[in-house]
Amino acid sequence: HLTIVGLGDAALPVSFHSPAQECSVASPFWGSIPELIEVISLAQTGKITMLVEHFALDDAAHVYELLHEGKIKGRAVITPSD
Repeated sequence: HLTIVGLGDAALPVSFHSPAQECSVASPFWGSIPELIEVISLAQTGKITMLVEHFALDDAAHVYELLHEGKIKGRAVITPSD
C-alpha cells in the first residue's frame, strides 16, 4: 500500500509495470488551503497534538512489523537517511 501525502490537487502520473502484484495507491485529500492553515495554526498553538513516530528508511521492514502488530500509535513517518 502506498500513500502519497502532500500532493494537493496536483497530478502525479503513476505506472506499474507488474500488474500481477496486488497494490493500492492512495492520495488523501481533505479540505481547502484555508482549512489546512487553520489546522496547522491549532497544532502550533498546542490546541491539538499529533502522535508521530519518526523512523529511518533502513528500519522500514521493522516499522512495517510494528504497524502490522498494532504497535504504532498515530502516524509512522519513514524518511531517507542523510
